[in-house]
Amino acid sequence: MMRCLADVMRRIAPEDRLRALTAEDIDKLVNWDAEKYRQTLKT
Repeated sequence: MMRCLADVMRRIAPEDRLRALTAEDIDKLVNWDAEKYRQTLKT
C-alpha cells in the first residue's frame, strides 16, 4: 500500500492542484460497468 502511495505521489507535481472526490465522483466510480465487472472476478 505504501509503495502504491509513493508511486502516485511521485507523479504529482508541486504546482498541481489536488481535490478530494465528491460523493458523486465516488458513486460514478463504484457503479462504473468496468468496476462492477472487476468485482465479479474476485470470487
